[in-house]
Amino acid sequence: MQRFAKNRIKQARRINKFDTISYYVLQSMEDLVRISTREGATVYENSAMRKARENEIMNEKLKAEISPVLPEEFKNLQSTRKEVVVNGSVYSRKISPVLEDGVRIIGYVEVYRDITLARKISDELFHANKKINEDIVLARNIQQAILPTIKDFQNISFQFKHVPSNNLSGDIFDVIQIDKHRMGMYIADVVGHGISASIMTMFIREAIRTILSENGDLSPSEVVLELKERFGALKLDVSQYFTIIFAIIDTNEKTLTYVNAGHNATPLVFNENNMAEMRNRGRFISNIFPPLEYEERTLTLNPGDRFLFYTDGLLETMNRDGQFFGMDRLKKWIMKNPHSSRFLDKLTKDLQSFRWLEQKDDIAMLYMKIRG
Repeated sequence: MQRFAKNRIKQARRINKFDTISYYVLQSMEDLVRISTREGATVYENSAMRKARENEIMNEKLKAEISPVLPEEFKNLQSTRKEVVVNGSVYSRKISPVLEDGVRIIGYVEVYRDITLARKISDELFHANKKINEDIVLARNIQQAILPTIKDFQNISFQFKHVPSNNLSGDIFDVIQIDKHRMGMYIADVVGHGISASIMTMFIREAIRTILSENGDLSPSEVVLELKERFGALKLDVSQYFTIIFAIIDTNEKTLTYVNAGHNATPLVFNENNMAEMRNRGRFISNIFPPLEYEERTLTLNPGDRFLFYTDGLLETMNRDGQFFGMDRLKKWIMKNPHSSRFLDKLTKDLQSFRWLEQKDDIAMLYMKIRG
Protein backbone atom coordinates (compact mmCIF):
# COMPACT_ATOMS: atom_id res chain seq x y z
CA MET A 1 0.00 0.00 0.00
CA GLN A 2 2.80 2.36 0.95
CA ARG A 3 4.65 1.53 -2.28
CA PHE A 4 1.46 2.21 -4.28
CA ALA A 5 1.07 5.62 -2.62
CA LYS A 6 4.68 6.52 -3.44
CA ASN A 7 4.17 5.54 -7.08
CA ARG A 8 1.06 7.74 -7.28
CA ILE A 9 3.01 10.65 -5.84
CA LYS A 10 5.83 10.15 -8.38
CA GLN A 11 3.30 9.91 -11.17
CA ALA A 12 1.58 13.10 -10.03
CA ARG A 13 4.94 14.89 -9.93
CA ARG A 14 5.72 13.71 -13.46
CA ILE A 15 2.33 14.92 -14.62
CA ASN A 16 2.84 18.27 -12.94
CA LYS A 17 6.29 18.53 -14.48
CA PHE A 18 4.89 17.60 -17.88
CA ASP A 19 2.08 20.14 -17.48
CA THR A 20 4.63 22.83 -16.61
CA ILE A 21 6.75 22.00 -19.66
CA SER A 22 3.66 21.94 -21.88
CA TYR A 23 2.63 25.32 -20.55
CA TYR A 24 6.00 26.90 -21.36
CA VAL A 25 6.01 25.27 -24.78
CA LEU A 26 2.60 26.71 -25.59
CA GLN A 27 3.60 30.12 -24.24
CA SER A 28 6.73 30.13 -26.40
CA MET A 29 4.98 29.26 -29.66
CA GLU A 30 4.67 31.92 -32.36
CA ASP A 31 1.41 30.30 -33.45
CA LEU A 32 -1.78 31.55 -31.84
CA VAL A 33 -3.18 28.79 -29.62
CA ARG A 34 -6.55 28.65 -27.94
CA ILE A 35 -8.28 25.86 -26.03
CA SER A 36 -12.04 26.01 -25.65
CA THR A 37 -14.91 23.90 -24.40
CA ARG A 38 -17.42 22.25 -26.67
CA GLU A 39 -19.69 25.21 -26.07
CA GLY A 40 -17.04 27.71 -27.21
CA ALA A 41 -15.92 29.05 -23.82
CA THR A 42 -12.20 29.85 -23.78
CA VAL A 43 -10.19 27.78 -21.31
CA TYR A 44 -6.69 28.85 -22.32
CA GLU A 45 -4.92 31.27 -24.66
CA ASN A 46 -1.17 31.41 -25.14
CA SER A 47 0.72 34.70 -25.05
CA ALA A 48 0.78 35.02 -28.86
CA MET A 49 -3.00 34.71 -28.94
CA ARG A 50 -3.47 37.27 -26.17
CA LYS A 51 -1.14 39.70 -27.93
CA ALA A 52 -3.01 39.26 -31.20
CA ARG A 53 -6.30 39.99 -29.46
CA GLU A 54 -4.96 43.39 -28.48
CA ASN A 55 -5.49 44.32 -32.12
CA GLU A 56 -9.12 45.37 -32.40
CA ILE A 57 -9.67 43.92 -35.86
CA MET A 58 -7.98 40.67 -34.93
CA ASN A 59 -9.95 40.47 -31.71
CA GLU A 60 -13.27 40.86 -33.53
CA LYS A 61 -12.30 38.20 -36.02
CA LEU A 62 -11.30 35.79 -33.25
CA LYS A 63 -14.56 36.46 -31.44
CA ALA A 64 -16.42 35.44 -34.57
CA GLU A 65 -14.31 32.30 -34.82
CA ILE A 66 -14.92 31.29 -31.20
CA SER A 67 -18.53 30.28 -31.79
CA PRO A 68 -19.33 26.72 -30.71
CA VAL A 69 -17.97 24.10 -33.06
CA LEU A 70 -20.59 21.71 -34.33
CA PRO A 71 -19.85 18.10 -33.34
CA GLU A 72 -20.74 16.90 -36.87
CA GLU A 73 -17.57 18.65 -38.07
CA PHE A 74 -15.70 16.01 -36.09
CA LYS A 75 -17.84 12.96 -36.58
CA ASN A 76 -14.68 11.12 -37.69
CA LEU A 77 -12.76 12.62 -34.74
CA GLN A 78 -10.33 14.27 -37.18
CA SER A 79 -8.88 17.75 -37.36
CA THR A 80 -10.20 20.33 -39.80
CA ARG A 81 -8.43 23.19 -41.54
CA LYS A 82 -9.41 26.45 -43.12
CA GLU A 83 -7.87 29.82 -43.85
CA VAL A 84 -8.76 33.07 -42.15
CA VAL A 85 -7.89 36.53 -43.47
CA VAL A 86 -7.42 39.19 -40.81
CA ASN A 87 -6.38 42.74 -41.60
CA GLY A 88 -4.56 41.64 -44.77
CA SER A 89 -2.78 38.73 -43.11
CA VAL A 90 -3.58 35.11 -43.94
CA TYR A 91 -3.81 32.57 -41.14
CA SER A 92 -4.12 28.82 -41.40
CA ARG A 93 -6.59 27.71 -38.74
CA LYS A 94 -6.40 24.11 -37.61
CA ILE A 95 -8.91 22.93 -35.04
CA SER A 96 -8.60 19.52 -33.38
CA PRO A 97 -10.96 17.81 -30.94
CA VAL A 98 -9.83 17.12 -27.38
CA LEU A 99 -10.97 13.60 -26.56
CA GLU A 100 -11.69 11.96 -23.24
CA ASP A 101 -10.75 8.30 -23.29
CA GLY A 102 -10.16 8.69 -27.02
CA VAL A 103 -13.90 8.81 -27.74
CA ARG A 104 -15.90 11.67 -26.20
CA ILE A 105 -15.20 15.22 -27.35
CA ILE A 106 -14.77 17.53 -24.35
CA GLY A 107 -13.21 20.53 -26.07
CA TYR A 108 -11.16 21.88 -28.96
CA VAL A 109 -7.64 23.14 -29.62
CA GLU A 110 -7.32 25.89 -32.20
CA VAL A 111 -3.98 26.80 -33.76
CA TYR A 112 -3.65 29.86 -35.99
CA ARG A 113 -0.45 30.06 -38.06
CA ASP A 114 0.47 33.19 -39.99
CA ILE A 115 1.06 31.96 -43.56
CA THR A 116 1.01 35.38 -45.21
CA LEU A 117 4.63 35.19 -46.36
CA ALA A 118 4.27 31.59 -47.48
CA ARG A 119 1.11 32.44 -49.42
CA LYS A 120 2.83 35.45 -50.99
CA ILE A 121 5.78 33.31 -52.07
CA SER A 122 3.40 30.65 -53.36
CA ASP A 123 1.45 33.23 -55.38
CA GLU A 124 4.66 34.73 -56.76
CA LEU A 125 5.92 31.28 -57.74
CA PHE A 126 2.58 30.52 -59.38
CA HIS A 127 2.66 33.69 -61.47
CA ALA A 128 6.35 33.24 -62.29
CA ASN A 129 5.68 29.66 -63.38
CA LYS A 130 2.71 30.83 -65.42
CA LYS A 131 4.91 33.42 -67.14
CA ILE A 132 7.57 30.78 -67.86
CA ASN A 133 4.94 28.45 -69.32
CA GLU A 134 3.63 31.27 -71.49
CA ASP A 135 7.18 31.98 -72.69
CA ILE A 136 7.66 28.28 -73.44
CA VAL A 137 4.45 28.18 -75.48
CA LEU A 138 5.58 31.28 -77.38
CA ALA A 139 9.04 29.80 -78.03
CA ARG A 140 7.51 26.50 -79.17
CA ASN A 141 5.17 28.32 -81.56
CA ILE A 142 8.11 30.27 -82.97
CA GLN A 143 10.07 27.05 -83.41
CA GLN A 144 7.21 25.49 -85.34
CA ALA A 145 6.74 28.63 -87.43
CA ILE A 146 10.35 28.70 -88.65
CA LEU A 147 10.46 25.09 -89.85
CA PRO A 148 11.18 24.86 -93.59
CA THR A 149 8.32 25.09 -96.06
CA ILE A 150 10.15 24.05 -99.26
CA LYS A 151 8.66 20.77 -100.49
CA ASP A 152 10.32 20.52 -103.90
CA PHE A 153 13.53 21.70 -105.55
CA GLN A 154 13.82 20.70 -109.19
CA ASN A 155 13.82 16.86 -109.18
CA ILE A 156 14.09 16.60 -105.37
CA SER A 157 11.14 16.31 -102.99
CA PHE A 158 11.30 16.82 -99.24
CA GLN A 159 9.33 15.70 -96.22
CA PHE A 160 9.86 17.12 -92.74
CA LYS A 161 8.72 15.96 -89.33
CA HIS A 162 9.29 17.42 -85.90
CA VAL A 163 7.88 15.45 -82.96
CA PRO A 164 8.47 17.56 -79.83
CA SER A 165 8.63 16.17 -76.32
CA ASN A 166 7.07 18.02 -73.40
CA ASN A 167 10.15 20.22 -73.24
CA LEU A 168 11.27 22.89 -75.66
CA SER A 169 13.14 21.36 -78.53
CA GLY A 170 16.87 21.46 -79.10
CA ASP A 171 16.46 19.91 -82.56
CA ILE A 172 16.33 21.91 -85.77
CA PHE A 173 16.57 21.31 -89.52
CA ASP A 174 16.37 23.56 -92.54
CA VAL A 175 16.72 23.66 -96.32
CA ILE A 176 17.96 26.88 -97.93
CA GLN A 177 18.11 27.65 -101.63
CA ILE A 178 21.53 29.10 -102.50
CA ASP A 179 21.02 29.65 -106.24
CA LYS A 180 19.14 28.08 -109.14
CA HIS A 181 20.86 24.72 -108.87
CA ARG A 182 22.26 24.52 -105.33
CA MET A 183 20.65 24.09 -101.96
CA GLY A 184 22.01 23.92 -98.43
CA MET A 185 20.43 21.61 -95.88
CA TYR A 186 21.21 20.52 -92.33
CA ILE A 187 19.92 18.85 -89.21
CA ALA A 188 21.25 19.86 -85.78
CA ASP A 189 20.82 18.78 -82.18
CA VAL A 190 21.55 21.17 -79.31
CA VAL A 191 22.55 19.69 -75.96
CA GLY A 192 19.79 19.84 -73.37
CA HIS A 193 16.23 21.13 -73.54
CA GLY A 194 14.33 24.20 -72.48
CA ILE A 195 14.49 27.85 -73.37
CA SER A 196 18.29 27.99 -73.73
CA ALA A 197 18.28 25.09 -76.21
CA SER A 198 15.41 26.70 -78.09
CA ILE A 199 17.29 29.99 -78.37
CA MET A 200 20.36 28.13 -79.63
CA THR A 201 18.34 26.51 -82.43
CA MET A 202 17.26 29.97 -83.56
CA PHE A 203 20.89 31.12 -83.50
CA ILE A 204 21.89 28.16 -85.71
CA ARG A 205 19.12 28.89 -88.19
CA GLU A 206 19.85 32.58 -88.53
CA ALA A 207 23.63 32.11 -88.56
CA ILE A 208 23.58 29.56 -91.39
CA ARG A 209 21.13 31.56 -93.47
CA THR A 210 23.29 34.65 -93.02
CA ILE A 211 26.50 32.77 -93.89
CA LEU A 212 24.99 31.40 -97.11
CA SER A 213 23.52 34.76 -98.11
CA GLU A 214 26.86 36.51 -97.58
CA ASN A 215 28.88 33.94 -99.53
CA GLY A 216 27.07 31.22 -101.44
CA ASP A 217 30.29 29.74 -102.80
CA LEU A 218 31.47 28.29 -99.49
CA SER A 219 31.94 24.55 -99.23
CA PRO A 220 30.14 22.57 -96.51
CA SER A 221 33.32 22.48 -94.42
CA GLU A 222 33.77 26.25 -94.75
CA VAL A 223 30.15 26.87 -93.78
CA VAL A 224 30.49 24.79 -90.60
CA LEU A 225 33.82 26.44 -89.71
CA GLU A 226 32.23 29.87 -90.10
CA LEU A 227 29.30 28.69 -87.97
CA LYS A 228 31.75 27.52 -85.30
CA GLU A 229 33.49 30.91 -85.35
CA ARG A 230 30.22 32.77 -84.85
CA PHE A 231 29.27 30.37 -82.08
CA GLY A 232 32.61 31.03 -80.39
CA ALA A 233 31.94 34.77 -80.49
CA LEU A 234 28.99 34.17 -78.14
CA LYS A 235 31.54 33.18 -75.44
CA LEU A 236 29.25 30.57 -73.93
CA ASP A 237 30.22 28.04 -71.30
CA VAL A 238 31.87 24.84 -72.54
CA SER A 239 28.76 22.95 -71.42
CA GLN A 240 26.91 24.54 -74.36
CA TYR A 241 27.40 22.74 -77.66
CA PHE A 242 25.55 21.20 -80.57
CA THR A 243 25.98 18.62 -83.32
CA ILE A 244 25.17 19.19 -86.97
CA ILE A 245 25.24 17.52 -90.36
CA PHE A 246 25.43 20.10 -93.13
CA ALA A 247 25.16 19.32 -96.85
CA ILE A 248 25.09 21.14 -100.16
CA ILE A 249 23.07 19.67 -103.01
CA ASP A 250 24.08 20.53 -106.57
CA THR A 251 21.48 19.48 -109.13
CA ASN A 252 23.75 20.37 -112.06
CA GLU A 253 26.50 18.10 -110.79
CA LYS A 254 23.97 15.65 -109.33
CA THR A 255 25.90 15.53 -106.05
CA LEU A 256 25.36 15.86 -102.32
CA THR A 257 28.45 16.93 -100.37
CA TYR A 258 28.26 16.80 -96.59
CA VAL A 259 30.20 17.15 -93.35
CA ASN A 260 29.39 15.76 -89.93
CA ALA A 261 30.17 17.81 -86.81
CA GLY A 262 29.66 15.26 -84.06
CA HIS A 263 26.15 14.18 -85.06
CA ASN A 264 25.88 10.54 -83.95
CA ALA A 265 22.47 9.89 -85.51
CA THR A 266 23.90 8.52 -88.76
CA PRO A 267 21.85 9.42 -91.87
CA LEU A 268 20.79 6.68 -94.27
CA VAL A 269 20.77 6.62 -98.07
CA PHE A 270 18.78 3.87 -99.77
CA ASN A 271 17.11 2.82 -103.00
CA GLU A 272 15.53 -0.28 -104.52
CA ASN A 273 18.66 -2.37 -104.14
CA ASN A 274 20.91 -0.93 -101.45
CA MET A 275 21.06 0.86 -98.13
CA ALA A 276 24.10 2.57 -96.63
CA GLU A 277 24.98 4.65 -93.61
CA MET A 278 26.38 8.10 -94.38
CA ARG A 279 29.29 7.86 -91.98
CA ASN A 280 31.71 10.73 -91.50
CA ARG A 281 33.70 12.04 -88.56
CA GLY A 282 34.04 15.48 -87.03
CA ARG A 283 33.91 17.18 -83.67
CA PHE A 284 30.75 18.82 -82.39
CA ILE A 285 30.47 22.61 -82.31
CA SER A 286 31.89 23.73 -78.98
CA ASN A 287 34.32 26.18 -77.43
CA ILE A 288 36.36 23.22 -76.15
CA PHE A 289 38.01 22.44 -79.47
CA PRO A 290 40.10 24.69 -81.74
CA PRO A 291 38.89 25.17 -85.34
CA LEU A 292 39.70 22.12 -87.49
CA GLU A 293 38.93 21.22 -91.07
CA TYR A 294 35.89 19.00 -91.47
CA GLU A 295 36.15 16.04 -93.82
CA GLU A 296 33.82 16.34 -96.78
CA ARG A 297 32.23 13.39 -98.52
CA THR A 298 30.36 13.51 -101.80
CA LEU A 299 27.59 11.21 -103.00
CA THR A 300 26.18 10.97 -106.51
CA LEU A 301 22.45 11.55 -106.72
CA ASN A 302 20.59 8.97 -108.81
CA PRO A 303 16.86 8.77 -109.56
CA GLY A 304 15.17 6.69 -106.87
CA ASP A 305 17.70 7.52 -104.17
CA ARG A 306 16.21 8.42 -100.82
CA PHE A 307 17.85 10.03 -97.78
CA LEU A 308 16.78 10.05 -94.14
CA PHE A 309 18.34 12.54 -91.73
CA TYR A 310 17.19 12.45 -88.10
CA THR A 311 18.12 13.19 -84.48
CA ASP A 312 18.88 10.61 -81.81
CA GLY A 313 15.39 10.77 -80.31
CA LEU A 314 14.28 8.42 -83.10
CA LEU A 315 16.70 5.60 -82.28
CA GLU A 316 16.29 6.13 -78.53
CA THR A 317 12.52 5.70 -78.55
CA MET A 318 11.88 2.92 -76.02
CA ASN A 319 9.19 0.23 -75.80
CA ARG A 320 7.63 -1.34 -72.70
CA ASP A 321 10.42 -3.94 -72.53
CA GLY A 322 13.09 -1.23 -72.30
CA GLN A 323 14.30 -1.85 -75.85
CA PHE A 324 15.37 1.04 -78.07
CA PHE A 325 13.96 1.41 -81.56
CA GLY A 326 17.58 1.35 -82.72
CA MET A 327 19.35 1.36 -86.07
CA ASP A 328 18.63 -2.27 -86.96
CA ARG A 329 14.90 -1.84 -86.40
CA LEU A 330 14.95 1.42 -88.40
CA LYS A 331 16.65 -0.30 -91.35
CA LYS A 332 14.15 -3.17 -91.26
CA TRP A 333 11.29 -0.67 -91.17
CA ILE A 334 12.68 1.14 -94.23
CA MET A 335 12.98 -2.15 -96.14
CA LYS A 336 9.29 -2.86 -95.44
CA ASN A 337 8.15 0.66 -96.36
CA PRO A 338 10.42 1.83 -99.20
CA HIS A 339 7.70 3.37 -101.38
CA SER A 340 5.47 5.03 -98.80
CA SER A 341 4.27 8.36 -100.21
CA ARG A 342 3.88 9.69 -96.68
CA PHE A 343 7.12 8.18 -95.46
CA LEU A 344 7.63 10.28 -92.32
CA ASP A 345 3.96 10.25 -91.32
CA LYS A 346 3.95 6.45 -91.33
CA LEU A 347 7.31 6.25 -89.54
CA THR A 348 6.04 8.65 -86.86
CA LYS A 349 2.83 6.65 -86.41
CA ASP A 350 4.76 3.39 -86.04
CA LEU A 351 7.17 5.02 -83.59
CA GLN A 352 4.23 6.11 -81.47
CA SER A 353 2.89 2.55 -81.49
CA PHE A 354 6.31 1.24 -80.48
CA ARG A 355 6.87 3.76 -77.70
CA TRP A 356 5.90 3.03 -74.09
CA LEU A 357 5.08 5.92 -71.72
CA GLU A 358 5.83 9.52 -72.60
CA GLN A 359 8.33 10.67 -75.18
CA LYS A 360 11.52 11.76 -73.41
CA ASP A 361 13.37 13.41 -76.28
CA ASP A 362 12.55 15.42 -79.38
CA ILE A 363 12.57 13.72 -82.76
CA ALA A 364 13.44 15.67 -85.90
CA MET A 365 13.42 14.00 -89.32
CA LEU A 366 14.20 15.18 -92.84
CA TYR A 367 13.43 12.87 -95.75
CA MET A 368 14.61 13.53 -99.30
CA LYS A 369 13.75 11.70 -102.52
CA ILE A 370 15.44 12.05 -105.91
CA ARG A 371 12.88 11.80 -108.69
CA GLY A 372 13.64 10.51 -112.19
